[in-house]
Amino acid sequence: MTGNKYLFSSLEEPVQIDVTLGNNNKVTVLGKGMVNILTKKGEPKFMPDVYYVVGLKQNLMNIGQLIQKGYRVYMENNECVILDKLPSNMLIAKVQMTTNCMFPLKIRPAMKGKTAQAIHETHTVNSGEAFKVADTKSAIAKTSTEKFKTATKMFKTATKRFKTATEMFKIATEISRIPTEMSKTATEMARIAPKRKMIFCRFLRICSFRRSSYSLQL
Repeated sequence: MTGNKYLFSSLEEPVQIDVTLGNNNKVTVLGKGMVNILTKKGEPKFMPDVYYVVGLKQNLMNIGQLIQKGYRVYMENNECVILDKLPSNMLIAKVQMTTNCMFPLKIRPAMKGKTAQAIHETHTVNSGEAFKVADTKSAIAKTSTEKFKTATKMFKTATKRFKTATEMFKIATEISRIPTEMSKTATEMARIAPKRKMIFCRFLRICSFRRSSYSLQL
């Protein structure tokens, strides 16, 4: 039972029942409903038939009712361990005993206003959305990888084309030098030609002189 109305996901009112506590004090139950809690592992769990008592300062848990509903309660080594119904072996709570021999159980309330089925559906939907996001991220990563591979291939192709263009430029440069070399050769030949002509003329004179000398001797 609890005095906190906001813990209930569903509450039946009015339900007026008088309950006697351990100190013989009587309290009046004004409602009964279901409280959604989180287990020790953070998993959602619902507790049915929880009484709503106005003005109750501490949340009280009846061990006998837990056992009647199939929950397993173990108290040993100064600890109180509450396990879920069989065949589940879920740990709901584990409480250390205080110096005054009390077991103060602090349970985290789950989402208010949702049944266990709704919580499960929400968890499933969120998981599905997470998978969708993961698939989208995977697809984006795959696309990025493909784009990177394509860019790498294009870079390699561009590099090869650049090398080919460089080689062609070198060849064109060598070809462009040929007319210059030919021009130099022609210029050199034109420069040498007069000298050769002079030498040839001298040669002819010498030959003519020798021929004259030979005729006189005869």
